[in-house]
This record gives sequence, C-alpha cells and structure tokens, in this order.
Amino acid sequence: METPQISIVVPVYNVEKYLERCIDSILAQTFTDFELLLINDGSKDSSGLICDKYAEKDSRIRVFHKENGGVSRARNLGISNARGRWLCFIDSDDWVDKEYLHCFGDVFNYSDDIIVIQGMERIDGIQGRTLWQVKYPNKCLGKTDLGNGIAHFRLLHSGFPYLKLFNLSIIKKYRILFDTKISYHEDHLYVFNYLKYVTRIYLSEGVAYKYMYNGGCSSLSSKTHPYLESEYAYQCISAQLNKLLEYFNVENEVYIRQISHFVYQIRIEVFFSAIYRNVERNGWSICKN
Repeated sequence: METPQISIVVPVYNVEKYLERCIDSILAQTFTDFELLLINDGSKDSSGLICDKYAEKDSRIRVFHKENGGVSRARNLGISNARGRWLCFIDSDDWVDKEYLHCFGDVFNYSDDIIVIQGMERIDGIQGRTLWQVKYPNKCLGKTDLGNGIAHFRLLHSGFPYLKLFNLSIIKKYRILFDTKISYHEDHLYVFNYLKYVTRIYLSEGVAYKYMYNGGCSSLSSKTHPYLESEYAYQCISAQLNKLLEYFNVENEVYIRQISHFVYQIRIEVFFSAIYRNVERNGWSICKN
C-alpha cells in the first residue's frame, strides 16, 4: 500500500451497536487517500469481529487487537502504527458526513507546523435531534493574529482530539502521545502538548463530525476518577496552558480569565466528587438547612 495522506485512528471497545455506522461513514468519504486503523481494545462483544470483517473488504483498513488498557493506550498504538502524513481521530460510537476529510482542506500543500480544526454537531442518541453545534469560519490564523484568534474563537477550550488534523511527523518527532497515567482530560492535555509546535491554525467551516450523546448513561460519563490522578491532570494542563498563552501571545484578559477558570474547574469538580463518594461510602447524609 502506498503512503496515505491521512491516517484515521479509531479506538474500539464494546461498541457493536454503533461500530458499523462509524466505519461505513468513514469508507464513504469523498476524500479517499486515507488509511483506517481500528484498535480493538479488548472488546468483550462482537466489535473485534466487526473490525476483522471490514478489513477483509477494504485494503485501507488495518485492525489491531490488544488487551483492554483504555482509550489512551489504544490511541497511542494507532499513532505508533500510522503511516500517513496527517493524523485524525474518530470515536467509534460517533460518525462523520462524507465530506469530513475534505473539510480539512488542501492537505497536499499544508506545511507541517499547523493544526486544522473544524466544527461538530452534538446529537441526542435517544431522540436523534441536534443538541448544539460548534462552528468556525474558514480562516487561517497566522503569526500576526494567532493570539487574538485563539481568544475570539475560544480555541483553547476545544480539547477534543477529533475535529482536528494533526501532522504525524511533528507527533513522532516530539513523541506526543496520550498520557496513560490519567483518564480525565487526557485528550485536552494531548491537544495542548501538540499546540506547542504549531505556528498556524487553520479553521474550517465544516460541521461534518457527529458526536453521539447517549443521555449521560455511557460508561465514560459515569466514570469516577481518583483524586490524585485528576489533580495530576490539572497540574499538567495548567502548566501547558500558561506556556501556550505566552507562546501565542494571548493578551485578551477576559479570555485568559475564562480559560484559566475552565481549567481550574478540573480540580474543583474532582474535589467535590471525591467528597461525595466518601459520603456515600460511609453512609453519611448531607443535610440542607
């Protein structure tokens, strides 16, 4: 197989209900110069078999089966085996419109030191209706307007690894991997780590990514996180945030307060979550006056 322009990494774990829809949406792309890496993270349902079935039909698909180790290890395995010039992520319970890869723009002529960001649509998985959208204009933020653009479009709030196009040579040169010591905001930390090597940000008006929201009943939404792990995540993200604000010369004080408060909420949320779990564990009650 010739070197593809884009490598798509999809971590897979117990998603037999949604997986075919996700893969079919990727194979329907109008931009066809890609490879698809399906990382089966020890699924206990038929997800692994579904991956193998698709790999038999399309030579662009490669499947990796591994013991369950979490989404970060799955994504890292995908990164280490990717062969394209560019890299993007799609979650296996989501799907994309056929123009998703095309919306990233002219991948043949981009320089390496960029990131491309497009929008997304959040879908109610029960009723099928749109809950909200993230949308940007077609715009290139360069050396003179990066700081203002980041503040105006609130780009540091966007910690989704999907919606974004990363350069694989930058990732491999600087060993930008997902931190497997944390399972809370590890995706935001990954994006922050990559942004340190970016000199331009391309925004796309595309809203081709469909993020499935299942009413807060998924294992991810109900997952608890150890306090020390989450404190570590906060410290790492906070440190990277300070570097990025300086690196991009972000001077908008209102935005600096907003993003700093957003990151600090990581610590606050987990602190109160730890208190609540301790109350439940000891059978205490919280009384309101």
